[in-house]
Amino acid sequence: MSVSRSLGITLFRPTSQSLLQAVQQAEAAGVPMAWVPSEPVGPDALTTLAVAAANTQQINLGTGITVTYTRHPLTLANQVLTVAELAPQRFRLGIGVSHPFVVESMYGVPFQKPINYLREYVNILRNLLWTGEVHHHGDNFNVEAQLPLILRPPKHQSCWQLYRKTCLNWLARFQMARWSPGDCCPI
Repeated sequence: MSVSRSLGITLFRPTSQSLLQAVQQAEAAGVPMAWVPSEPVGPDALTTLAVAAANTQQINLGTGITVTYTRHPLTLANQVLTVAELAPQRFRLGIGVSHPFVVESMYGVPFQKPINYLREYVNILRNLLWTGEVHHHGDNFNVEAQLPLILRPPKHQSCWQLYRKTCLNWLARFQMARWSPGDCCPI
């Protein structure tokens, strides 16, 4: 992969309309990737990306990141399938647990065992996106569901590969100096 294909821009805007305009301007300028963060207060990233997908042709679109504690995996799977249908081969989903302050103080949701929670969440999401169904009974979720398959394996299964990456732009300089790839926990 060339460096130019791996670069993108993260867009913070106060309204959905200004986010859409920024994505369109980025596409016109040749930016290959636009990331829209899920913020506790502000435009919904996935809704905005669905509109952007319908109003752009080439730019790759992604969430950076969608907070798992505030969105059920079944809901997220439905939203992902919608955006992916509108932007075939152009959508990237970034998910994460966020931070205790955001989850507990702003949303009022307990922030407990985040790595275990994320593993369970990813397992449910992966099953829904790869097979269209899930039968999961765990510590955090009990989910029995079948989705109509928009993207059917194995033809599109490579689109739903799980990649473990870290967005270092959210770390303070002193944290980046201490961070190493070996610090990550496997999902």
